[in-house]
Amino acid sequence: MAVKRLLCIDGGGIRGVIAAEILLKMEEALRKYNPKCQRLSDYFDFICGTSTGSILATGLAVGMSANELLEIYKQKGKLIFTKEQHTWNQLLQSLDSVTGWKRKLVSCGRCLPEILKKPLLEAMLNKYTGRELENQLKQTFADAQGNPLTLGSSELKTNLMVVTKNATTGKPCFFVNNTKRESCRTNTNLHTDAINPFLQIETDPNIPLWDIVRASSAAPTYFPPHRFDVNGKPSEFIDGGVSSYNNASFQLFLTSILPEFGTGWEYGSDKIFLVSIGTGFNVPEIELDKASTYNNLDWAKYAINDLMEDANLQQNLLLKLMSEQRKRGQQKLENNPFQDKKLLSYCRFTTSFTKERFQQLGLPDINPKDVEGMDCVDKIDELSLIGKAVAKEQFDLDLFEGFLDDIGAEKNLMLT
Repeated sequence: MAVKRLLCIDGGGIRGVIAAEILLKMEEALRKYNPKCQRLSDYFDFICGTSTGSILATGLAVGMSANELLEIYKQKGKLIFTKEQHTWNQLLQSLDSVTGWKRKLVSCGRCLPEILKKPLLEAMLNKYTGRELENQLKQTFADAQGNPLTLGSSELKTNLMVVTKNATTGKPCFFVNNTKRESCRTNTNLHTDAINPFLQIETDPNIPLWDIVRASSAAPTYFPPHRFDVNGKPSEFIDGGVSSYNNASFQLFLTSILPEFGTGWEYGSDKIFLVSIGTGFNVPEIELDKASTYNNLDWAKYAINDLMEDANLQQNLLLKLMSEQRKRGQQKLENNPFQDKKLLSYCRFTTSFTKERFQQLGLPDINPKDVEGMDCVDKIDELSLIGKAVAKEQFDLDLFEGFLDDIGAEKNLMLT
C-alpha cells in the first residue's frame, strides 16, 4: 500500500509568515529532490489548517505554491489588519448581548457614540471589520472566471480539512472534502456520533472555500463571526483556534485513519507521515499580584491566547507519545508506554518566543514581545527572519526518508 502524507498548519494570525517560510523551504527541497514535485500539493495527500493555517492549507490544496502564499501575507497583511471606521449598526450589534443597551442607544439617537470614550467604544467592537480579509479570500479562492471555488471543486488536488467553531451549535466544526469519494460530494454528513457526538463534520461540496476559510479566521476580538448556510441551515462560525484544535494535528490523524470520518487509511510508522507546522508560541505569564486586577476584557484576551498555547502543547505531546519522531535534536520521551506501538511517523516545526530562543536562532535583536501578537503587521520582516531561521535549524529532507517515493504520481485518496 502507498504511504500517506499529512500536513497540518496552526493558527496565529500574521505569524502565518513563519509557517509560510518553513513551507517554502520544504517545497524548494522537495522540488530539488524530484522535479515532479513542483508544489506541496504534489507531495501531501491530506492538508489541514486552522485560522491563518486554513489560508495556507487551502491555498496549498488548490495548487498554489508556498511562495505565492507567502507573498499574500507580505503584500496584503497590513491591509487585512487595518482598522476601519465602524458603522452605527456594528456598534449596535456589539452591544446587542448587553441587556437594555441596544434599546437605550437607539432611543438616544445617533449622537451618543460621539460622546462615548474611544477606549470604551473600541472595547465593545472587534478590532477589524474583516472586509479586507473577505475581499482577499474571495480573490484567492476563485477560478479563472472569478467564480468561487467550493469544497467540492475539482481544483482541489488533495484532501482538505479546515477547522472552525460553530458558535450556533457550540461544536468544533471540521469542513472536510475527499477528492475521490463520491459520498463526500453529496450533502450527506458523515456519521461520527459513535466517535464523538460533540464534533461536527461537514462535507457539503457547494460551500465556497472562501466562506470556510473566513469562518476559520474569525478570531474573537479581532474579526466578527462569519455567518453562512450549511445544508440549508444558517450558522455563525468563529475561529477554530477557540477550541482545543488550534493545532489540529491529532484530529487530522484520526480523520485520516477512521472510516467513520470518510477516509480510513491504514496506519503505522511506515504508512502515515504527519508534518505539523506552528506559527511560534509563548507561554502567557501574569506578574505576581497583577491577576487580581484583571477585568473581564483582560481575561478574555488572556483566555484566548492561553487556550491556543495549551492546546498546541497537548496535541504535540499526544503525537510524540504514539509516533516515530523525526526531528533534529528531538528529545525522546523516556518510559514511553507506546514505544513499540508506533501508529505514525511525525515531525513538528515551530519555536518558542523567548530571548534565549531567539539568541539560539541567531536573532538577538528581535524582541519576543514585538512579534507575539496575531496582528503585528509592522513586524512582518522579523517574522520572515524567524521562519527562515526555524526552517534552517529544524528542516532537513532526511526527515522525510521512507516517504519520498512516488512523488508526483496520481494520488489514490479513496477509502481503503
